[in-house]
Amino acid sequence: MASAEGVAALWRLLRAAPARDDHAEQPWRGARGELPEGARCDAVITDESMRRFFRSEYERHCRRWGIDPATLDQSIRDARAGNLTELQLPRRGGREKGRPRAVAG
Repeated sequence: MASAEGVAALWRLLRAAPARDDHAEQPWRGARGELPEGARCDAVITDESMRRFFRSEYERHCRRWGIDPATLDQSIRDARAGNLTELQLPRRGGREKGRPRAVAG
């Protein structure tokens, strides 16, 4: 289960992660197909392709901070149902800058 403060801390952490705006990853590359770099593209990126991409990013960031994505998913469901508790993250050599003290989990 998660605390509201923990969920907010994780959200701040993920929001602060460097964003890429060059669209060099899937699903943008997949939608462009064989178009040359810089060519205009009106291809539609599917919802499923976006869902897969952002799910993989979410899981990557979770693992980076030592959070099991499935556990976090359950904690978010619990929090939405009004069941809130706090979970301490395992420490990796002391508190890292920007790392939340508690997160959903």
